[in-house]
Amino acid sequence: MWSLGCVYLEFIIWYLEDTEAVHVDFPNDRIAEGYDQSFYHGPSPGPAHEVGIKPCVYEASHVKCVGFDACDFQRAPKSTLLNIDAAPSVD
Repeated sequence: MWSLGCVYLEFIIWYLEDTEAVHVDFPNDRIAEGYDQSFYHGPSPGPAHEVGIKPCVYEASHVKCVGFDACDFQRAPKSTLLNIDAAPSVD
């Protein structure tokens, strides 16, 4: 579900903005908040191994809608698809 949420988010950015926003601006924002283009940061050192969504990804998932039905489409990625729950995969 995480990967699908990332794909939907990039689609929404492309739909609301343009191709440059998806291929240049959004990746550069993610790189600025970490060493790679991933949508998350972590795992952190220590026993907790915390993982979280990068702030620019969280902000992008709250893109303002201007008079069309993309607002309903945006609720899925920010409510469940971009939800990090690493507990089941951690031994």
